[in-house]
Amino acid sequence: MSLPAGETMTGRYQLDRKENIVSYNTELLVAVFGKGTVQSTAQQMVNGAPEWSPGTVDVASAAGTSCHCELMNNNLSGHGQGACALSNGALFRLDY
Repeated sequence: MSLPAGETMTGRYQLDRKENIVSYNTELLVAVFGKGTVQSTAQQMVNGAPEWSPGTVDVASAAGTSCHCELMNNNLSGHGQGACALSNGALFRLDY
């Protein structure tokens, strides 16, 4: 993540998923697994996975600025939105 002044922040993110599926696409599953029993099992896994997962982001810069974000990740698209707070008190919206 980069701040407007050019300061670069690095860190980690974590999603709280109830399923082991990280990212999925029905067409991709069909292309990889083919038709039949495996395809049916893969489709059942997709249907049972949650569409949205809550998550957190914690990043910091070498200059000492830190940031914490709370977000909701769309497990189907890999995109999401959240709210972040910088260590200087600034608040902003996260869209990815």
